[in-house]
Amino acid sequence: MRGGEGKVVGRTSKKQIQTHSSPQYTLRQVYPLIDTLLACGGLAKNPLFLQQHADIIGCPIILPRENESVLLGAAILGAVAAKRYSSLIEAMKALNAAGQVIHPSEDPKVKKYHDAKYHIFRELYQQQVSQRSLMAQALA
Repeated sequence: MRGGEGKVVGRTSKKQIQTHSSPQYTLRQVYPLIDTLLACGGLAKNPLFLQQHADIIGCPIILPRENESVLLGAAILGAVAAKRYSSLIEAMKALNAAGQVIHPSEDPKVKKYHDAKYHIFRELYQQQVSQRSLMAQALA
């Protein structure tokens, strides 16, 4: 995930996840500058995975124009090595571009569904923490 001026941001902590009612709220509270996700690699070729993530997070997901990111990386490195470009940044700007954009669903039922699943996740997580404590006491 990226936030602000191209800065890579970290993951949400368990405490932050378990205290909010929806994944969109959690993301906006922890990383308010994130409004778009970038995807590449194998799972970026799975339309269902991408749509589900766009719906859950509530942000559009941008795919690269070139879906073979390893080949593109090799081409960028080769172009710099061949002195076609003077830097990796210059080559990346010239050879890489945004492709398809996956937008979150606007259907309110989809958001309601994912919010309900998130609520269940939070309850199950609390149960797991409680059960782990019980088992630790039994083994002590």
